[in-house]
Amino acid sequence: MIALLGTNTQPYPIYNPKLVVSQDGFNMSTNCTPSYVKPGQVLLCVGKINEFRPALSYASGTAIVNAKYCGVGFGNCSNGVEENFIGNYSSNVKRLIMPKVSLVIAPVNNYAKSNQNITLNVGLNIFGYILPVANPELISSNPSISILYNAQDLSNGFITVSSGGAASTATITISYAGLSANTSIVFIPAYPKIILTNLLSNNVTIINASNGAESTISNFTLPESVAISSNGTLAYIATAGSVKMLSLSNNNIIGSIQTGSYPSAIVDANGYLYIANAGSNNVTIANENGAIIKSFYTGIFPNYIVWEYSKERKQQLYFCFKQTI
Repeated sequence: MIALLGTNTQPYPIYNPKLVVSQDGFNMSTNCTPSYVKPGQVLLCVGKINEFRPALSYASGTAIVNAKYCGVGFGNCSNGVEENFIGNYSSNVKRLIMPKVSLVIAPVNNYAKSNQNITLNVGLNIFGYILPVANPELISSNPSISILYNAQDLSNGFITVSSGGAASTATITISYAGLSANTSIVFIPAYPKIILTNLLSNNVTIINASNGAESTISNFTLPESVAISSNGTLAYIATAGSVKMLSLSNNNIIGSIQTGSYPSAIVDANGYLYIANAGSNNVTIANENGAIIKSFYTGIFPNYIVWEYSKERKQQLYFCFKQTI
């Protein structure tokens, strides 16, 4: 087995590189990856020589990398002129050590507005070098989110995902050569909604910031405080008996969180809901799906919560209480 890990030192891209090795009368040819190698990009060639050599014995030969000259871009490759890059090698034979290989899929930004795309860097990590992958399997956990790419995108080490304008979330999974990896992405609303709680009329008004359209939703008993989920798709509205969960895509109530008595304040901090229950003197912690994690006692009548995050102070929650003098 022989492996060549090299770099394209030419000032132009090369296409469809192959490694040809001649050693003691034995010849071997193998394709290299990636098929399109930009200037300064790493390529890997692995092949088998049908000659037995004991460990630590000496071996030498000639190695030729054959590739097409691509000119200034990918479109010039098919008709490119073939070039040979010739070199010699010498080494002691060693036992085969399998390198640590892993797939990489990492968003440039985890969040984007729903009218924008998210770019994901993808590749194969070998010895710390990121190599492009050809024809990987890519799956989105959310059918409404599209994965967009072509051969040149993969060769450049990235893919693009789009939500088609909808606020949504998904897990993107890449599979290749028996390996897999995944990452999570979030599309937040491109045009936020303004939510007004009408305490005396027991309803909520939602205003679309893009066009000013208003909708009023009833069946809220003494609505007071509002929080928005981390992905911008849900609103949580504290009412007299519970916290209502409202879908911002269709303005429908999709559930409720049974908290302590008279939840008067709510914030969403790092994907968790903190609900101050003024009537039962405690704070409820729940996840964004509405599942209660725990509750803890506070001072009398907690009716205001402030969440703060700063590089120096990290994250902090402040609770305000009613005091009698």
